[in-house]
Amino acid sequence: AGFEPTILYVPEPHHDITARLVSPTEVTTISIKSAEADTAETLLSVEEIEEDRYAIVTVEQLGKEWLKVLRKQLQKLNSDGIITVHLHLPADEPLPENIDSDLFQQGLFYSGITLKTMERWELVYTLLQGQHFDFSAVALHEEGAQALKDYMYQQYLLIKEKA
Repeated sequence: AGFEPTILYVPEPHHDITARLVSPTEVTTISIKSAEADTAETLLSVEEIEEDRYAIVTVEQLGKEWLKVLRKQLQKLNSDGIITVHLHLPADEPLPENIDSDLFQQGLFYSGITLKTMERWELVYTLLQGQHFDFSAVALHEEGAQALKDYMYQQYLLIKEKA
């Protein structure tokens, strides 16, 4: 209730899991359409929780130099001792064609989708720096949540292989 029909833009490899996650809303269409950023400036907001060594980086505007800006921010967070980063990307506009592989090269893996406001959905990617994560220690009972955890674990293994 309260949702307007919307199109979510998702990199092709994550189409099926994303469709499964949002299917209960029945107001979303998933698109794999891509497009290059049409604005020059990338705008990020960063929330650090130092005691947890955790940060959320939200891309407010994806510009032409987004990857360079993101790399610089991730390096800063790493030097600040942050070991877990959640990257939030806008899902309401087409993303650059190779964004998923570019994020993967930075050690970020797809972790689902979140609703920020009634009009704004965001893709979530996770970076686990210098740590091992035990996915089997996460107990979930809802089928969709379990499917996402299994999917994330497969993504995590691919990142570990690359390292």
